[in-house]
Amino acid sequence: MISLSGVTRSNRVILKGEAHSELETAGVVDVFDDLAATAQVDTATQSITSSGGDDYTAYFRSNATDGKYYLRTTSTVSTKVYVGYVFFSSGNGTTTTVDLDILTYGQVPTAITTSGSVWMDDEADETDDTLYRGAITNTGSGYKYRFYHDGTTPMYLKADTDATHTS
Repeated sequence: MISLSGVTRSNRVILKGEAHSELETAGVVDVFDDLAATAQVDTATQSITSSGGDDYTAYFRSNATDGKYYLRTTSTVSTKVYVGYVFFSSGNGTTTTVDLDILTYGQVPTAITTSGSVWMDDEADETDDTLYRGAITNTGSGYKYRFYHDGTTPMYLKADTDATHTS
């Protein structure tokens, strides 16, 4: 008889998707279970490459009790690093697709640059979890943001000083 006491169950999630050409040349992704990016859940930072299929694949252990995660994208454009976040949800043992093939970018006034971010949500009142965030980068020629999404739904864009905006 085999004893199963002490066995640990680990629920895995596969995250994959297509990426914008800018990410394919100089981008990486990580998965976190919080928007502050303090608790990385994927096994390692994943490089993004141009391929005939999915441009990135990340594997991680599902540990968020609510199934909510944030995909962080990091891209380098003209030696400046830009960071963006995409909210997604996923259940244990599933494969989730998050495409990052649409680029949103722009410049913000200096009044919101010290701790601000740019947000996109599919509802004007920001009550749901479909959320994209772009951190603001000082490029030397202005304060700019860049982030990537799938562009499947109309979005509301907001820029403010609330860098801890939560969905």
